[in-house]
Formats: sequence, structure tokens, C-alpha cells
Amino acid sequence: MDTPTVADVYVMSTRGSERLSDATICHNGGNSPVGHVNAYEVAGQGISKAVNEVLSEVKSCEVKVPSKSSKKPYMDYRTVTDVSSKQWELLHRKEVWTDVNGLLRFNNSYVVACGSKFGNIGDMFMVFLQDSQGTKKTITVVMGDQKQDRHTLDSQGWVGVNGHIFEMIVDVDRLDPTAKFTGDCNYIPGLNGEIIKIMEVKNGRYEII
Repeated sequence: MDTPTVADVYVMSTRGSERLSDATICHNGGNSPVGHVNAYEVAGQGISKAVNEVLSEVKSCEVKVPSKSSKKPYMDYRTVTDVSSKQWELLHRKEVWTDVNGLLRFNNSYVVACGSKFGNIGDMFMVFLQDSQGTKKTITVVMGDQKQDRHTLDSQGWVGVNGHIFEMIVDVDRLDPTAKFTGDCNYIPGLNGEIIKIMEVKNGRYEII
């Protein structure tokens, strides 16, 4: 079997579950299993690890980390109102769903907004996090909105005016209460920590036509 691209991979599981007893990693629309894993205690960490192992040969390249900020503010997906835009089209695809913390996901990847220098709508990144205790974890994100340069620090197109790298796209009506109160999704388990490395997954782009 050919090595699947990240764009083809997703995890068959109960969406939003905080505890998974079983999961199958598939590609080609979920019809062809490429890996199987059991007894995940935390969905985000376990699945990310499994996907990383199965996709160890996926082509990627490192992207500069423009900030040491751990802040991860949020924007409601309904603020994207142009129905003719690639942003709107991605956010309303059938693969997009909302998890138990109110975060939008594309399959198992978080949907984020980021600066124009990162790329285009649909681009995918592996993001390496390290928390204050030194614990490291990996998540995947998909670019669902592109911030205008004038809304980034010094209009450079990299980070937000408060130094954040990614802005989580959420359903604010279902957002985790602490994140909603503080304005920072860094308080959500699985997202906490400084971004220490970013890898763009070159053959994992969700093509938006």
C-alpha cells in the first residue's frame, strides 16, 4: 500500500470523545486502513502520535517560529461571511466539525487563522509544543483563515499584534469557559505550551478550488 498523504488520513473514532478505547487510521476516504491503535487515554495526544508514526515518510519542511508567545486567541468561524471566499468554503466543508471544547477541526486537525507569510488556505502544519514542565506534544493544524497584514505585528504578515502565531477558529457558543473568559485557548488541554517548531506538510494540503 502506498504511504498515504496527510490530506487522506483521518482517525475513525467518536468525535469529541475525551477517552478513546479504539481507533483506526485510514486513508482514501477512510476505506483503506493503514494503521490501528488501541487504548488512548487522551484523544489529541494519542491520535497525533499515531498519525505521526504512520506518516513518518510524509514530506515536510520546517517553517520559522516567529514568536515565543504561548498565547492562542480565538475567532468565531461565523466572522467569515464572504460565501465566495476559500475561507468560507473550507470552514463549511463536511470534514469540519466542532469538538467538546468548541474548537473547529478538519478531520482531526485544528483549524486556525494565521499570517499571510505562512501560506494559503488549506495548508497544513505539524506544530510542536512544549509546556512549562518541559512536556512536548505535537498537533496538526490547517489554515482556515488568513489574517490581513495590517492586522499583524508591524504589518509583516507573521504574528498577531500581541505576538501570537495561531488564532484558533472556534464555535464561540460552545467554547471552553476558561478559554472564553481569558481570550486564550492555551488553557485548553492539548493546546498548552510554547510553539517550539513548525513543519509544513507539503503533500498534505487540503485543496480548495
